[in-house]
Amino acid sequence: CCGRYKFQTPNAPMRKTLTDIGGERTPQPRTKTPEQALSSLMRQCARAERCSGDALRLMKRWGVADDDAREVVERLVRERFIDDQRYADAYVREKSRFGGWGAHKIRLSLRAKRVAPEVVERALSKIERGDSAEHLAHHLHEKYGVKVELTHREQGISTILN
Repeated sequence: CCGRYKFQTPNAPMRKTLTDIGGERTPQPRTKTPEQALSSLMRQCARAERCSGDALRLMKRWGVADDDAREVVERLVRERFIDDQRYADAYVREKSRFGGWGAHKIRLSLRAKRVAPEVVERALSKIERGDSAEHLAHHLHEKYGVKVELTHREQGISTILN
């Protein structure tokens, strides 16, 4: 009754795997043609922002040749399914506001996703310094009990200890 996956019923037939049949269980890599990869990425990009690095990484996993993968990414960029600046802007907004990440962590994460450094810096320049200061003040108070009084954004923050 209290199984990990509630959507399974006790009498539901299980899918047979190679080990059930008596063979060895070796995972087969998914392979896609460039056309299938393009179609799949168009669907994914329509649902959520993706960067070109994500698309290239997925196509490598799907076994798409490097030259074909670059052509697919070029087409996705041309048709505006992928836009690294738009992706970086959204990523920076999300991670700084909701994730509480700082500029350094965001920069490293976008670098790992192979977003161009100039694109990352443009996106990071849009972070409001006041948001960072408010986030820092909240964490200092929560973790160390330090009360922080925020002054003008240009002047930064000043601390008032208990």
